[in-house]
Amino acid sequence: MGEFSMGDFSVKWLAVGLGVTGILVAAAVLAPSYLGLALAGAVVIAVATKPVGRLALFVIGGLVAMGGTSGLGATKIGYAALIALLVVVGLQRILAEKDEAWQRLIRPALATSGLLGLLTTIAAFVGAIQGNPLTLIGQDAFTYALLAAAPIIGVDAAIGGTFKRLKPLVAVVGVVAASSWAVWWLARRGSAIGGLDRILLSSSFLGFAVFAIALVLAVNSRSGIARTGWGFLAIAIPLVYIASGSRSMVVFALGIIGVLGAQKVGRLPLTKTVLAGVVACATALWALPYIFQALPDGDRILRRFAGIGELLGSSQGIESDGSYVERARAYKITTDMFLNFPILGQGFGHRYPSVSGLTEGDLKVDSPLLIFAKFGIIGTAMLLAVLWQLWRLSLETRGPGELRLGGTVIRVFACITVGRLFFVAPTEDKGTAYALALIICFALIACRQDRHVFGEAESPPTATRQTQKTGPPPTPEPKRTRQHSTFP
Repeated sequence: MGEFSMGDFSVKWLAVGLGVTGILVAAAVLAPSYLGLALAGAVVIAVATKPVGRLALFVIGGLVAMGGTSGLGATKIGYAALIALLVVVGLQRILAEKDEAWQRLIRPALATSGLLGLLTTIAAFVGAIQGNPLTLIGQDAFTYALLAAAPIIGVDAAIGGTFKRLKPLVAVVGVVAASSWAVWWLARRGSAIGGLDRILLSSSFLGFAVFAIALVLAVNSRSGIARTGWGFLAIAIPLVYIASGSRSMVVFALGIIGVLGAQKVGRLPLTKTVLAGVVACATALWALPYIFQALPDGDRILRRFAGIGELLGSSQGIESDGSYVERARAYKITTDMFLNFPILGQGFGHRYPSVSGLTEGDLKVDSPLLIFAKFGIIGTAMLLAVLWQLWRLSLETRGPGELRLGGTVIRVFACITVGRLFFVAPTEDKGTAYALALIICFALIACRQDRHVFGEAESPPTATRQTQKTGPPPTPEPKRTRQHSTFP
């Protein structure tokens, strides 16, 4: 029986949809409280037939599934099965692509997925040898399994995906991520809004990714309305994160470094970068006091920021700050653990002591040295290899004289991540997987739109027309001085 094209409905997509629906029904039978999930099967069948739709299932489904309790419940098990299906579908579509330029472009993303998958396997094995509980090993490994799946799902979404479909997803995810972060942290600081203590998954790195994409779109969109809309989102997201009382969120300001560069490749010259930074800071300084006044007990949150100068100016002030004390304990805990297990680390499933002393501990602590404690020297080296592959991707997605939108997004995200690295381990944030998928998808679609790959770089349209006609060669197009007009 014949089969429709990848963009159309086909028997295999029906099978995927029915499989997902069956999983949801089984989850509902095992846990009747999740019966409503089975009704989402029809939506899954419709959405899963589109590349960006599968990315939306991965990201939005994760925000819902991972935003609940920390254990492995029926929702997370069903979500894990959905991810497995998305990975299988993605690999099938990736392997079907035969274009050499495309294969060269996606190689770093696939290498990233392979390295993260291998790291997850090794850490789970080490955790089992250490005698850590299997349930905790599975819970810990799930975060890194998401990271391993993200590049595959991002590449799959870029095959046949368009900015027209991706940009609404980015905007929605940005609003949800910022709102979830603010609600979660305001509730923890005694300033709950409307009695809410949680919406969906709270993640800083997902907000960083959306901010990076919004900033690049604000600089390069052709429409004035689009530039204004994305510019508003690029300002609103940091404001919401900072308004939660998280002082470390000032690292958003580092993103402006990533967009610094030549205008002809879609970046901002130094003068415009400084001007944009001044405008953003002025807007934040004007808006934040009003935001804090509107929040329950917002004055106390405002005092957290007002006291930054006092903390930095006195060692005694820093040592009396609760956040500093807890982070210092986290650094000591992870350093001691690394020194005890320097080669392979503690592996997955180890419960670290609580830095506050008020709880029984958790699978992670807020310290970048947690990477060394959990994976040791070998695992840390593998994560460095992952960073190298992502840097290769940022280099591959640029072309001479063309917009370098994908590489710019990766640069902006990397600059913010470096600043955040002093506070947490990025890989422990469950939202990092969704950030990775969105960035990879955006970078590849931007690269295709700028005609760097898919054979067009080697065989430009003018050369093709010349071989088909016997007349004189066509007049070359004048060199563009502004690349904004080529971007939708």
